[in-house]
Amino acid sequence: MEGSSRRFLNRLLPMARTPFAGSEREAADRLIAQGNDAEKEGKLPEAVSSFETYVKLAPDGQYSAQAKGMIAQLKK
Repeated sequence: MEGSSRRFLNRLLPMARTPFAGSEREAADRLIAQGNDAEKEGKLPEAVSSFETYVKLAPDGQYSAQAKGMIAQLKK
């Protein structure tokens, strides 16, 4: 994966803001972290699944568009 994409993912988790509060937001944040970890380990299907689930939980989240872009990139 390109360096800029990896840097984006590393910034995404601490900056993620969803329209949810409490445990729902924490669950979305964990999905981003899981996707990032899976991508680093070369487990692309797992990464895509985590990012897709994140987008479902937070379709209007601040970074949902970027997450969708990462999904598309990882599916190539």
